[in-house]
Amino acid sequence: MIIGIDPGHGGIDPGAIGPTGVREADITLELSFLLADTLKDKGHYVVLTRVEDEAVSLKNRVGLLNDAGCDLVLSIHINAFDNPEPDYLSAWICGRGGQAEIIANDLISALAAATGWPDGGVRVKGFYVLRRTDAPAVLLELGFISTPDQEQQLLDREIRETMARAIGDSIEQYCRNN
Repeated sequence: MIIGIDPGHGGIDPGAIGPTGVREADITLELSFLLADTLKDKGHYVVLTRVEDEAVSLKNRVGLLNDAGCDLVLSIHINAFDNPEPDYLSAWICGRGGQAEIIANDLISALAAATGWPDGGVRVKGFYVLRRTDAPAVLLELGFISTPDQEQQLLDREIRETMARAIGDSIEQYCRNN
């Protein structure tokens, strides 16, 4: 399977910034590298939309993923909110009823079980990457960088490795069932 991984933000767009200054773009890139290694170990071919702290336009990200013929696209993000209390995981898809919804539900369930963080469910919105990729696409919001406890956990390589394994195992389960 060819899996596209889109580490959210980068370069001049740091994404959300946590209470201690942690940048979403840095965590998403590090987590994406771990996920790529996990998926490669399982025999998948992986395409990353960025491999350093650089700005890549949404159009270029989608073009790269579509040109690579991805079978699945995962866009990796971390949520933020003005209130420092939210702490759930969530996923976004472009519309209900397709493969992306099946994969998103599996991913969020696996991540919630692995981390112990609340399952915030699968939501629908026409984000550019979700709307414009040819493959089923899921945008993952892996907790809240604005929540001090989760920001600290996200800095821990062990939690990022746990997330990468949970995502990888979930994708393997999906492949076996479809």
